[in-house]
Amino acid sequence: MLIGLTYALFKLWKEHRLAQKLQKEHKEKFPDSLYEGSFGYFTFGKSQKRVFDTTLDNPLSFGNKCIWIAVLGTNIDEIKSVLKEYYNSKISFVQANFKTGYAVVENEHYGYILPNLENWIIIWDNNLQDISNSKTQHLLSELSGISECAQFYGNHSGVGYGAFGFFKNKECTRAFSIADGTVSIDIGKKTQNEIKIINDNYYKIKDDIESIEYYKSLNDIPIFGHGESILNLAEEFSLNPMKLNQLQTNTVGFAYEVKN
Repeated sequence: MLIGLTYALFKLWKEHRLAQKLQKEHKEKFPDSLYEGSFGYFTFGKSQKRVFDTTLDNPLSFGNKCIWIAVLGTNIDEIKSVLKEYYNSKISFVQANFKTGYAVVENEHYGYILPNLENWIIIWDNNLQDISNSKTQHLLSELSGISECAQFYGNHSGVGYGAFGFFKNKECTRAFSIADGTVSIDIGKKTQNEIKIINDNYYKIKDDIESIEYYKSLNDIPIFGHGESILNLAEEFSLNPMKLNQLQTNTVGFAYEVKN
């Protein structure tokens, strides 16, 4: 029994040290952030209330190994209502600037609604399921019902994941998703922008005849769908999140915690 208690205390100590390490790394990465917390790990003592900085700041970039939705329009309140329905009202919203909003999305079960940027509202939420999931499709359908259109994007180079979905007036006009070479959904005709990106990717390997023949034998699948392709597609149809730092505007968005 003593050995078991000693082992349990040792595990708690290790988790505490890990939490300290993560907090230190977070402080170094975001020195001006008011964020406090343990990143979901065990900490000794009384936990501190999480504080989000609402100081206006400029847009920051993201876009690798993540999932986001772009909604055309300016009505954030309606977007909040649709998200609450998707999560069965298990979320609440708090104002947060880009720096502190991004921090919790990267490290915890949070989502972040970016403020209106060039008439697009972006929802960064890695808790969302792939576009092949019927619940995600319903979410996009509802979002496109309160705006002219809604778009889904996802990528993760480590597992060869790339996905996008276009919805207009509650109807899916195009959806595609691939992971580890397997296509899980392919609805609608290829857009001209997709074809252009595919041709550009082929041009980059124009001297590699063997690879070109292999990709074409698989209906162009491996040549398209990686992270860069998804970001390029987002840039053509809405906004490239990797280039948001080029926008000069001071504003804040809304963070929300996704509770199980």
